[in-house]
Amino acid sequence: MRSYVFISVTALYFYMFLMLAFLSAKKSKLVRDFIAVLGSMILWTGGSLLMRLTAWPSYQVWFHLSLLGIALVPYTFFCFIRDFCGHSPRSSHRMWLFLILAVNIYNMATRHLLEAPEITWIGSNAFFVYHMTWRVVAIYGICFLVVIHSAVIIWSCRKNKSVCSKVVPLLSGILLLFAGNMAVPVFNGFPIDILAGAVNAGVMFYTLYSRHVFKMTLLFSRGNCYIIAMAISALAFYNIAQTLEQLIRTSVPMLAPFSVMIVATLTMLATMLIYTVAKGFFDKLFIKEEVSQTERLSEYTSLVSQSLRLNEILQGLVSVITDTLHAKKIYICINDGQGNYPAVFSSSPLDDKNFILNGSSPLVGWLKNHDTCLLLRDFKRTVEYKSMWEEEKSQLENLKIECLLPLKDGDDLAGLVLLGGKDKKKQTAVRLHGGGYHFPQLH
Repeated sequence: MRSYVFISVTALYFYMFLMLAFLSAKKSKLVRDFIAVLGSMILWTGGSLLMRLTAWPSYQVWFHLSLLGIALVPYTFFCFIRDFCGHSPRSSHRMWLFLILAVNIYNMATRHLLEAPEITWIGSNAFFVYHMTWRVVAIYGICFLVVIHSAVIIWSCRKNKSVCSKVVPLLSGILLLFAGNMAVPVFNGFPIDILAGAVNAGVMFYTLYSRHVFKMTLLFSRGNCYIIAMAISALAFYNIAQTLEQLIRTSVPMLAPFSVMIVATLTMLATMLIYTVAKGFFDKLFIKEEVSQTERLSEYTSLVSQSLRLNEILQGLVSVITDTLHAKKIYICINDGQGNYPAVFSSSPLDDKNFILNGSSPLVGWLKNHDTCLLLRDFKRTVEYKSMWEEEKSQLENLKIECLLPLKDGDDLAGLVLLGGKDKKKQTAVRLHGGGYHFPQLH
């Protein structure tokens, strides 16, 4: 009988890889929610793995812990959807968590709702057969209701097409996860639920990246490249270590006492080589442009710390944006002390800077409440854009603005950066990432 432990190991490794990367990231609501989702998936997949390995103290214990992880996934996913759509958390939302914990604790104590699978041995492989009854509805029914609640939140955002288009794949992922768990008895021991969970995590990861919550440099840091190298080395030497040791003992008897040390040294050298290759590959494939942008921002930070002249600071900011984002037109509007934002600087002295953004504009209000860049094409799908005056909309159209960046002084909006289209003769694959450009304090 085939063993599917490697599927659980691969999925668990994938979750831990993402968890390690995001634990070192700046903690926003979405990042915390994604870490919670990963935590529940690690509990689920880790419990499933240890159950299949029949680890101590018993496979029944790991089954129930894995089942708890499965039940927590919809709730953590619900919290992710809620914050992704901009809904405020409510105390009633915790009712789902209470019900999930209560039902699972009851099942652990009585095993009345869902018993651990029956285990049969064929050779050295353990084969698990699940026997589900109608009582399992008490567990999966609550999970399904949580998924329905998530769908209701998504439905409430249907008018915001920019959010809806990104959140619908998330709902598809959780439905796939739910279907995978319900199909476990059909596949007779094949971990279809684990595969569905890995696909769902991949969908969530892509959604976060498409919303610019993080950069690829977060994933392919030095620590994570070491993990990749060690994992590949472990897989490579798992099957050949004993063979290699035996070969040393028989072919070079004088080195027999050092055979273990030689194998360990070869493993270390292979890890270092794989790390070097992986780091170079990821640098070229993913993060070369991001590293270049980071260096330019560091130069700008150094310039700001050495200058007290506003024009020099703004010129440096324009230079950074021009070099990294390749925008054709750049306008900078600064708070005039009365809540409005007149244009005070641009990328060209010939540009018309005779315009003001009203501080009461819904556009300015959105930027005050967010720390991320705003693409105008996404903003046009929102209720806030529709509530703007036609004169304000025409002003943005005439200036050919495509993106806006908030300049933050702490929690205050010190200014705005308005970006025109990108220069097609230069790089066009530049992505705008969240976080905005934090503006130095102005006195």
